Amino acid sequence: MYRGNGLPSRFRGRYFFADFIRGRVWSFAVVAGAGAAQAQDLQEHTGTLGAAQPLGNISSFGLDADGELFLVSYSRGAILKVVGVAAPRPPENLRIVR
Repeated sequence: MYRGNGLPSRFRGRYFFADFIRGRVWSFAVVAGAGAAQAQDLQEHTGTLGAAQPLGNISSFGLDADGELFLVSYSRGAILKVVGVAAPRPPENLRIVR
């Protein structure tokens, strides 16, 4: 669950997850309902995050002390930080920093 301030505010409160085999990354919004939370607005981020280089097999996610998001790429042997980029890089404004 992203809770940082480094990405555009529309990503705050979204749950990020990945497919290890295909190296795809998605997120959805978590909305509190009457007695239960609901997942809404599923979005895929693979194309934007892996634009410079394929993400590889994402084995885990992590957050730093500020709530910023990291991906663990098992096959690349790297921890990748997800950061925001200045507009106009629609539609997601996300990228990876080593």
